Amino acid sequence: MISSNVVRWHGDREEWTIQYIQDGTEATVLLATWAAQQPEMSSVKLILSATNYVTHWVSLPGVKGRNVARALPFALEDSMIGDIANFTVIPGGSANGNHRAYVVATELLDNLAELLELHHLRMVSLTPETNILGEGCVLVQDQHDWLISIPGYMEGRLPQGALPPTLDYLSSKVSAQVLHIWPENIDQGNLLQTTVSSGHGDTFTEIELHTGKPEHSVATVNLLKGRVSDVSERSSAPTWWGGMVVTSVAASVVLVVFLLLSNMQLQSNIQKVSNNSLSLYKQWFPGERTTNYEALFKRKLRGDAVVGSAAFSDMMLGVSSAWGVAGSNNISIQGVRFSDRTGELLLEVLTPNQANLQAFKEAIEAKGLTAEIASASAEGNSIKGRLKVGGAA
Repeated sequence: MISSNVVRWHGDREEWTIQYIQDGTEATVLLATWAAQQPEMSSVKLILSATNYVTHWVSLPGVKGRNVARALPFALEDSMIGDIANFTVIPGGSANGNHRAYVVATELLDNLAELLELHHLRMVSLTPETNILGEGCVLVQDQHDWLISIPGYMEGRLPQGALPPTLDYLSSKVSAQVLHIWPENIDQGNLLQTTVSSGHGDTFTEIELHTGKPEHSVATVNLLKGRVSDVSERSSAPTWWGGMVVTSVAASVVLVVFLLLSNMQLQSNIQKVSNNSLSLYKQWFPGERTTNYEALFKRKLRGDAVVGSAAFSDMMLGVSSAWGVAGSNNISIQGVRFSDRTGELLLEVLTPNQANLQAFKEAIEAKGLTAEIASASAEGNSIKGRLKVGGAA
């Protein structure tokens, strides 16, 4: 064990354990047992075992620093086995041109928090085990595994047998680095030092062998809320009414924030639909005036006839919104015709491939309208298709 209060989820047994040090002795017990021995209403800081999360180093060329946190889930989506929406992705800094992301199942975090809440404990931080290994290239032995941190390329927990192929992989990525090794005994350390020196001398030009426990660096990541911020804790016991006041204030703040966010989202959706409609009008009728374009839109599509159908307006708003969602850059609308007899829109579109055409159809249906691909044929390197759009399904 390299640190105290390391929690680990055992999926085969469906239980949490914790490794801790008490009176200089290392111990591993069920987390529920440990939690029952802690003072009620106390705050706990835990370290999550590297077996329960994954660290990715991702290249995001052209992405500015302030946008990294939002870009990481999209960059990792193709490499995940499950839906990325089921995971919590926390940025963990950058090194050698790559960005670090800690990925952990959200259900796992919820499960851990619920167990502690049952024992009236408040978890204030949950640090990835490898986040405190220290700076530089580090290998730390922990029983039959090795904790590894090579900034910019690799971080996690490896079984003994996976170490040689991992070093081979790093040989093509890393050069002229100093490797710090903390073995559990000096014989294993000397053996690994000889192996690395002889087989990976260009990768690690200097190897430093250490004894004892590694010196931990300050945690920079909290899996519960991202970057760690210092919080001063009061030693005085809370008054009996303190919890009620905090709960009431928190509920009020949450309600206000919810209303504000709902209003902002509604305004954003209205503006998005309006912008998409105006963009469609400019594309289909270039050079025309845009004042009161919604009324002009209707008259031009109907051959200057008077349009009095509210359903037609709803249909056009839905199509324009779906066009923006499906990707206006990939979908070129070549023509629009409206049938007064059937109440249907016929859209002639040009897309790079069949998938874009299908995505446009599904986006229209997502707006509550009916959509049917009437025809689709290849035209050069593009697909020319016709979509029939009807009213609400």
